[in-house]
Parts: sequence; C-alpha cells; structure tokens
Amino acid sequence: MIHQYSNGCLQVCILGVIEPDANGARGLLEAVVKASDCIKVDCNKVVGIMTDGESANTGKQGGLWKLLQDHWKKMLITVWCTCHRSDLAMEAMENVVPELTVWRSNYVALATYFHTSKCRTKALNSVANVGVIAFKAHHDVRFTEHLHNFITAVNKNFQACHAVFKATIDNPEATQDEKAKCSGFQKLWCEGSIQVKIMALMYDIYDIFK
Repeated sequence: MIHQYSNGCLQVCILGVIEPDANGARGLLEAVVKASDCIKVDCNKVVGIMTDGESANTGKQGGLWKLLQDHWKKMLITVWCTCHRSDLAMEAMENVVPELTVWRSNYVALATYFHTSKCRTKALNSVANVGVIAFKAHHDVRFTEHLHNFITAVNKNFQACHAVFKATIDNPEATQDEKAKCSGFQKLWCEGSIQVKIMALMYDIYDIFK
C-alpha cells in the first residue's frame, strides 16, 4: 500500500497477513480492508496500491484494484510490481532461447552439488584463496535478483570449485561415482565452454533486470 504522510512524502507500507473467507478478488479485497483496519490505516491518506499482475489484482471490471477503489470511493495509483513485471520479460526471453534451459539446469546442479554437502562446502573453503560465497538452496522463483545472486556465487567460487574437482579426482579414497561427478563438472565448466560464456552474458542481463 502506498501511504502519503502529512509532509507530502510517500511510503510503501506492508499491511500484514490476513486469511480471507472469500475467494478470488473479493477475498483479496477482504484481506486488504481487514489489514488496513487492524493497523488503523487512514484510507484518506492512501494514494495507491502495488501488486503483481495477476488478473485477480489488475482486472478492470472485478479485480482488486477496481474493487478497492469502489470500496473507498476514490481513485488510486495502481502499480504493477516491477520485480514481477521484469520477471515476465526474462521468462519470455528464456523461453525462446532453449540453450538457456539447459544452462540453468547445469548451474543449479553445480550449486546443489556443494550446497547439499557440508564436506564439499568445507573443502571449497579450504582451497579458496579468498572467502567463498555460500551456495544457497535453489528455489524456482524467477526474481532476477535471486538468480543474479545465484550466478554471483558460481562466478565467485569458480576457481575454488575446480580445485575441489581436481582434488576429488586425484583422491584415491574418493568413490568412482564422486570422481565421475567431478569429472563431468570439470568438462562442462572448463574455461571457454558454452556454459561459462552464457554465464557471463546472463550475469550482465540479470544485473540490468534486477
């Protein structure tokens, strides 16, 4: 919710969490009104609302934007969240470039390989010349800032990852399965590979969109 203070300044306010009884846009309206009443929002000072682009929010005839304006009997500045909107553009771009689907699954696999093992993470820290960025769990959320942070971790830890792969392959106590995984990562993420080139490109693109 966009709230205007007496000094003219605007601020985005998070109303809270409400579980409505109704479904669809009517339920969204119920939640907004109840949350506004709970924290005693003066509707006369509310000048706008920000949501994602779902039709239940943005529908011209019966979406939340329209229902809320009717409820408060005033016009509002209605904003489609920039994060959601830019993600739609990113999603459309990725859908028409099939190589990106393969690339994404490969870098998720690389990050997951380290994230799911404290021993591998410890090995990563032990061979790094500088501090490493922790690989976080991957969630299939298209917020480009999240993806940008994900790639940043891969890029920052790149040399350390290769050092771990080599050490594992050379380790006589490592299992054949573990050596095969590291060998696969080594070949896939070698300098000048298509994976690395796409990573450099997508890092810049995500940096713009985030």
